[in-house]
Parts: sequence; structure tokens; C-alpha cells
Amino acid sequence: MSNHARFRSLAAVACAAALLGGPAAVAVAQPGPAPLQAADCTAITILSFNDLHGHIDPEEIVPFAGTIEEERAAAGEENTVVVSAGDNIGGSPYISSSQQDNPTIDILNELEIDAAAAGNHEFDKGWDDLNGRVSERANFSYLAANVQLTDGSQPANLPAYEIVEKQGIRVAFVGAVTSDLTSLVSPAGIADLQISDPVESVNRVAGELQDGDDSNGEADVIVAVYHEGGPNSGSVSENLDNSTFASMVNDTDESVSLIINGHTHQTYAEAYNGRPVIQSTQYAENIGKTVLSVDATGAECAAPTVENLDPSETPADSLIGAYPRVAAISTLAEDAAATSDEIGQEVIGDASAPVSRGVKADGSMDDRGAESTMTNLIANMFREVLSERTGKDVIGVQNPGGTRDDFDAGEITYGEAAAVLPFANTLMTTDITGEQFKTMLEQQWQPEGASRPFLKLGLSNNVSYTYDESLPAGERITSVTIDGQPLDPNTTYTIGSGSFLISGGDNFTVLADGQNSADTGLVDLEAWVQWIADYDGAVEPDYRKYAVNVSPLPTELTAGETVTFSVSDLNISGLEITEAQTLQVRIGDDVATVDVTDGAAEVTFTVPAGLSGAQVLTLVSPETQTEVTLPVQVLAADAGDDDGDDGDDGDDGDKPGLPDTGSSTGGVAAALVLTVLVGAAAARRR
Repeated sequence: MSNHARFRSLAAVACAAALLGGPAAVAVAQPGPAPLQAADCTAITILSFNDLHGHIDPEEIVPFAGTIEEERAAAGEENTVVVSAGDNIGGSPYISSSQQDNPTIDILNELEIDAAAAGNHEFDKGWDDLNGRVSERANFSYLAANVQLTDGSQPANLPAYEIVEKQGIRVAFVGAVTSDLTSLVSPAGIADLQISDPVESVNRVAGELQDGDDSNGEADVIVAVYHEGGPNSGSVSENLDNSTFASMVNDTDESVSLIINGHTHQTYAEAYNGRPVIQSTQYAENIGKTVLSVDATGAECAAPTVENLDPSETPADSLIGAYPRVAAISTLAEDAAATSDEIGQEVIGDASAPVSRGVKADGSMDDRGAESTMTNLIANMFREVLSERTGKDVIGVQNPGGTRDDFDAGEITYGEAAAVLPFANTLMTTDITGEQFKTMLEQQWQPEGASRPFLKLGLSNNVSYTYDESLPAGERITSVTIDGQPLDPNTTYTIGSGSFLISGGDNFTVLADGQNSADTGLVDLEAWVQWIADYDGAVEPDYRKYAVNVSPLPTELTAGETVTFSVSDLNISGLEITEAQTLQVRIGDDVATVDVTDGAAEVTFTVPAGLSGAQVLTLVSPETQTEVTLPVQVLAADAGDDDGDDGDDGDDGDKPGLPDTGSSTGGVAAALVLTVLVGAAAARRR
């Protein structure tokens, strides 16, 4: 008989004391009023957390640890277990990542957690690192029932379960990592491992733990700790459309009394069909609390309760004074902060000239509406790192709000690099269509009411586009070129960026609709620092523009006639930039050179008399190396009005050689192409 079935048969005789309360809860879910406990009932309090990701800043970790200590004191140490659902380390901010997450492991040791499911980020540096450095430093076990060596054996440093005895009750915690592990970390790093289905693995181990065979472990209560979870915060039912989550809550064996989740950074706490299911957000923001009431055989004798707690509001000094563990953790966190500051002085590279965010008209920094040398540089880092890691031709994209500082000319320190990318996003990829890519560029013009009406994306140097700001919203992108070819609306392109942007942040919602989204597990700062350290020579700002405004687009030229149009946004934004001074115009031969003032030029020239047919109109700024090419059709000077056919001359239709950009504006049919020359001198590769 399962524990749940036993509870239903014993509920009629339940009696005795109510459980002690704790701090205010952010989410409470109970299956109605709990029956009174029977005299031999033992209330076991299980405190859980997930996806800490090295968030050990003293202001974060002290209230977190203080909450756990307050709950331990209320329930009694002899009745309390503390467990993590994984991703304690990896994807961490600078305070922890700068020290290989060792301070985070030390803090969890001091907190005396009982066990942790292995998360995908525990494998970021490969199995050898988890099996060696991490396991040797941790005083607790990492658990993964669904991870075995290639010979089928369970790794000694990655057991399937941990049994914790409380009041004579043997509570087994069975861990499992997401089955997506192979796509979330470097395959080479886990080549010695094989990954199986989490639910099937948990059920297999649960069966062994209650089969009466002491040789494979026996438990009175079983808890599943999955580093996997529902895609949304809210109720369990709202997540059941996700097949992975549905399998966890519906197919996990009835002998399992509690399901703890992680990985998806969501918040829910509910007794679903009588069995508690809980996930507790991320980054020490919540602590899960589940109370299982069982008799001496492990059978439930009162309904479980499950909730998510906010961190304690008790002043930090009081927590430090009251609880020795919190005092020790506070010291460790302060020491980690001081050490990370020291590490920040390490020189990792050089910059040949300032590389910066956009500069506002008043000279202040962080114009997020301008294309900048720093944001484009980061996008190029994304492209190179993710292309190498995935084997795909990745387009790097960076949101300007994610770029937080600048480089002066000269030495670049670790701390300066960390200041540029401070948010500890992980590097992700997603696949979108060409049409969605155009939508992404259109979404730079933010929704009405947004605090910033326009956010200029940084792009890698395999992308360029033209726009006309005078056109209506949704029609302003007039052409896009990727890898030297016009954008195909039906082709799939792989985008690489930080997890914030790939998830649709800053109102770039189309990216959240991408397919095959994959988190590499690589933190942006780690990738950034390594990329700078490996750079061939000094990091150089690139002054070319990847986006240029042209209006109106010339659709058809006639030999011998004069053409006039405007070009603007020819200067990138940044400190001590090289500006465009002239714009050379070529069609066949050089036909004009015009002055550029504040990034804008009025182009007027006469089409050479001897030209006809398909030609290329090229605009080049020699100072910045920005180059704009425009395929055009030239009519011979004596063509006249008679085109030799019976068609209606009132409608030009599609001209030969003019690619269709899909715009409703006739001028867009010229498909202006901004060509970015990626020479070794302009963009050095490692």
C-alpha cells in the first residue's frame, strides 16, 4: 500500500497538536484544513531551494540563511531537512564566478544542507570538475539517479539518492537532472556519462528503496528532487500542457511523497492530487517549506502542507547575532566580496582605443538608442563564441540595456570586463525565421508607453540593414543582409545572445517565439573575459555602421539624369570615434564625392550617359569603412516613354534585378544592402 493510500485509511483517527508556524509565505497551497495528528505522528519539515547560481552577496545570502535557521529553530533541528534542487553553482555573478564558485560551495557547507540534486550548471566545467574539485569541496552529496557512467554504473560522487534519518524515520531524497543536459553543456565535458529519463530513473530507485532489500537501500519516506520544472509560475494545472512537467507530476511513482522542482526558475507550491509539488523561484529569493507528517512506518498520518517563504525580514545584525551558521555565512560572503574585488585588478587584455556605449548629445553615457562600438563588440563576441560552440553560423545580438560600462584605451582588467556585463546571463541560442528577424529589428521601436521609445540592438558583423524612419511602424526596416545575402523570410537563422534577450526581454518578444532554444550554461562574463584574453592583439573598436538610414530609396535611374536622396546615421556612437567626413558615390565609375556633416549627407549626382541595365550604386565612407551598396536598374538615355510593350505604363511593376523586400512602399523594392566588410585588419579574429 502506498503512503498516500495509508493516509486515507488512517485519516479517521488523526488527532493532536498543530504544527508551529514560520515567516510570511508568498504562496501557500494545502488540500483543505489538515486533520489533527495522531499521537505517533512525526512532522518532518523539508526546507528546499533551487537555482541559487552563486548569488551570495551578503545582502542576499544573510536573509536567505536566516530564514532557514528560523525555520530550523521553529521545527527543531531533529525534525528538519534542507535540500537543494540543483544549480547551486554556475551561471553565477562575479562575486562567485570569479572564484570558480568556491565561496558558494563553502557557504552551503556552512549552512549544512543535507543533499542537492545535480543541476545542469553543475556540469558547466565538465564531469571531471564536478567529480573532482566540486565533490571534494562539498560536504553534501550531489544526486542524479538518471546519470551513469558509460559502463552503466552509478558514479561514486554522483549517487542516485541520499537517506537522512529524522526521529527514526528514514527519508530518502532521489535526485535527477534535466534530460536536456546533453544540449545545455559541452558534449565533450560529459562524454563519459549517459543520461536517461528522469522520471523512469526516479521510479526505478524508489522501487529499490522499498523492496525489502537492505543491500540497495531502504527508506520509510521518499522525496523526488528533480532539476526540472514547469514553464510557468502559478498552479500545477496551468503547467500540465508541458509534457515534461506533466510526466513528473503524473508518472512519478505513488511511493514518492513529495516532488521538488528546479531549473525553470518558477514559483509554485501545491498539493496536487494530494502530493505536494514545489519550486522556489531562484537566486535565494524564496525558500520552500513542506511538512510531511508520518508514523513510524512512514505512512502519512496528516495531510502535507507546502508553501514558499519570503526571505526573513529580521534585521541582518539580529540574524547574525542569533544564529552561528548565519554569522559564519556572513563572514564568508564578505570575504568573497573582498577577494572578488582583488581579482578584479587582474589585467586580461588591452584596448587600442576607447570602446564604449552610445554617447548622448550632452556628452553623457548610455544612449541606448544609438548603435555603439561596445554593444556591437559584444554581439560579435556572442557570434564567435556560440558559432564555435554550436558549429552553426550564429548571428550575435546584444540589447543596449545589457551593456553597462566602457573600456578606456589601454589595459582591460577583469573587473572592468565584469562591469560591462554584470548580470550573469547565460549564453543561449534560438532559431527564428527571416520574417521574425525583420520583426526583431522592427521591435527596436518600442511599444507606446515604454520608458525608452527606441532601443538600438548591437549586431555581429555578418548582418546589416537599412531603414527609413519616416515610414509607419512595422514597415521601417527596408532591407536586411545576412552573410552577404538578402534576408530570406522563410529561411531559419540562429540567434545568439544572453538569456535575458533570448527570453524576450526589453520587449523583443519575437525572440521568445524562437524554436530549439538552448542554454549553453556558459555565463556571459566567463565567455567575455576569455574572449578578450584570447583576442589577437589589442581589442579594437569598429567604427563601421551596420545600419544606415536612406530616404527616399532610388528605384530606377535614367542615364544622363540627376538623382538626389538623403543618407543619414552614418556615424557610430562612442567615445573618441572616427566620424564619416565624406561619402564617395560610384556607379560604374566614381560619379561624386559629397560632404558628410554630423553623420548625414545629401547625395546628388548625374547618372553616366553610357550606362544601362542592372548596375550597382555604391556609397562608401573612406574614414569609417562603412559601405552601402544598392542594386539599381538604369534606363538608357534615349529609352523615352515607349517601352515597346502593351502594358500600362502607370504601374512599373517589379523591375528586373530588383529584389522584392516585401515592403508596401514602392521605393523599398530597390532592396538597399548595407555591406559590412569584415577584413582581418578591421575585425581581428582569435
